[in-house]
Amino acid sequence: MTALIRYSLVCFLVCMCLPVEAGEPKGPLVGFAIKRTWSDKSGKFKIEGSLKSADAKVIRILKADSKVVDVPVDKLSESDHAFVQGFLAAEKALSQSQLNPEDDDANPFKGGVPSDNPSDKPMNNPSEKSSAKPLGNRPRRSPASESETSEGETESSNSAAIPKRKAGINGFKPLSIVPAREFWSVKTPRAFPDVSFEDALIQTSLKKPFFAGIQVMGAGKVGTIILNSYQEGRNRDAFGRFVVASATTSESSSVLEFPDPWRLIAISPDGGRFAAVRVEGFDKGNDVAIFRVKDEVITPEFQFTAGGGSWDELHWAAFLPDNRFATISQKHDLTFWDLENKIGPKAIKRGSTGSALKASITPAGELMAFTAGNAVAVLDTTEGKLVGCIKREEPVYSVAFSPKAEMIATLGPFKITLFGMNDGKEIRTVPINDSNPGAELLWLGKHLLVGNVLYDVERGVPLWTYETQAPRAVLGDFLLAGFGGDNSSSVGLFRIPHENAVRVAEEIDPATSYALRPGDSISVEYDFGATPPALQEKIREAVCAKILAVGWKLSNSDENVLTIKLEQGKSEEAEYFEHRGFGPMFHPFGGRPSGTGEKVTYTPWTHTMTLKSQGKQVFSNVYKIGAPQNLRDEKGVTTQSQVDSYCKPSPSYFTNAAIPPYMLKAEYQGGLGKSRIDASGLK
Repeated sequence: MTALIRYSLVCFLVCMCLPVEAGEPKGPLVGFAIKRTWSDKSGKFKIEGSLKSADAKVIRILKADSKVVDVPVDKLSESDHAFVQGFLAAEKALSQSQLNPEDDDANPFKGGVPSDNPSDKPMNNPSEKSSAKPLGNRPRRSPASESETSEGETESSNSAAIPKRKAGINGFKPLSIVPAREFWSVKTPRAFPDVSFEDALIQTSLKKPFFAGIQVMGAGKVGTIILNSYQEGRNRDAFGRFVVASATTSESSSVLEFPDPWRLIAISPDGGRFAAVRVEGFDKGNDVAIFRVKDEVITPEFQFTAGGGSWDELHWAAFLPDNRFATISQKHDLTFWDLENKIGPKAIKRGSTGSALKASITPAGELMAFTAGNAVAVLDTTEGKLVGCIKREEPVYSVAFSPKAEMIATLGPFKITLFGMNDGKEIRTVPINDSNPGAELLWLGKHLLVGNVLYDVERGVPLWTYETQAPRAVLGDFLLAGFGGDNSSSVGLFRIPHENAVRVAEEIDPATSYALRPGDSISVEYDFGATPPALQEKIREAVCAKILAVGWKLSNSDENVLTIKLEQGKSEEAEYFEHRGFGPMFHPFGGRPSGTGEKVTYTPWTHTMTLKSQGKQVFSNVYKIGAPQNLRDEKGVTTQSQVDSYCKPSPSYFTNAAIPPYMLKAEYQGGLGKSRIDASGLK
């Protein structure tokens, strides 16, 4: 009876004619949402949780592990039953007060002013303060504690606690994921939902000092965007800051800040959650924090240690279906975590990728793909087993699933290859001029961004170059770019390709965009300078072999001319020491060279390959040979003679030189045009 009287009185104290959804302890009834211990009639079963909703027959309890359970009212203990009846009575009284506003004038307990004593303030979920307010022009208050500025605006405090949970790493099942043969038994994954927004520059109150890092990610049909700045504490304050923005409304929340350098590393497919890693050096770390996003409010859930310690930090992470999480560490350990485990996140499956430090997942996370030398491994994330393997003759640098999950793209030497998800067979190959193994692959609708160049993969040509130094992410057909500043930061939302790029592309015949293709003829001119005759012949042989390997034909005279030039430079001086070192920049790892020093002179050689088509340069490569970084002690051989034997023209350079078989015309290299993306927009 005591509980019923107390909570009925709360109703009269807080009743201020504020709207509240039926059955939910919100607004004036938020006091009923406090955490408490619940028990059944027998007293045998007890849980910690808070009231989420209730009616006369069933209540919903939000448990401490974030799960919601439905419990019949008649199975509750006497005290819990009285608590629920108190809530229902208070809700009814509040409803009657709203229907009879004249009663409010006679209420002696109405109104009031905030107490000056902080201890008088209720200890509710901090996100409850923000979740009831719509995202408007003013910055939304963060779940962290808040303070009023002199101008009356609000800004978040500089720290907020993230509950720690202990990770369980014992008893996981092994993942056998290293491909050994080519096969395909992949189930068709779900596609990414169509999204449509307007191009925008979304301003935020996120501060990003000069030395701080910045990250951006987006997901979900409504276009949830997370912008993050972070800074390690080396001779400066450490911090991790987050804001959430909406691609639909172009508005943003206020800043949620922590005193540790948390870096954004993953976002869930629906945009409802994101993960960050606490940076410990070189942009990697072992601890992961999980955050929830609802109504543009960020709420920290928990943190746990997912990395393997020093030199085994995390490189990559992703959210998987059924409240699971995937990570790849420095030592190539791929781990699947169960985030619902009561005690703490538990490693349920683990295996080695072999060499891959990152992966690509399908839009809903059912499949994962990563490179394995000359192959692509496709993994079913639900069953934790290999379901596909694509073998190639050349190295595979990176891989990416298309937004509609109907294709998978691979990047290799001078080409993109597309494979169908139904059978794993090759659909088409798109030649490219860039052969950077570290180039990022980003799908934008039906187009593929390789580095800064957007390719029309259906027509097989580079479409446009989008230059930017900003961190990037993809949201449907839109490119996200994060721009940091000392006092504020912004997120750019751009539909790619833009209208001008599409219009220009329609006027170009892809068949006429190449200056040279396999099967075309090419002539070679040599400028050997002072190259010794014996080496000249070896260089000729190496160049001819390379041309044939690329797929071109040799001709005595042709409009396509490859010029080989070798040039000897001016004499220079180098000093070698008795004990090896790593120079002043790497002093902590081994110190400077030491011991007895010896100075020698050397003359560097510069190797240049230049290809012109119809008088216009379409390719150039320069290689310089100077004094080697280190020499091995050889009995009876002087340091000077070792350097002399190294500093000479190299036929092997021409044998190993990377030359694209498909050579675009000069005016089409990098696409049909070029634009720059910065904090002022796309131009």
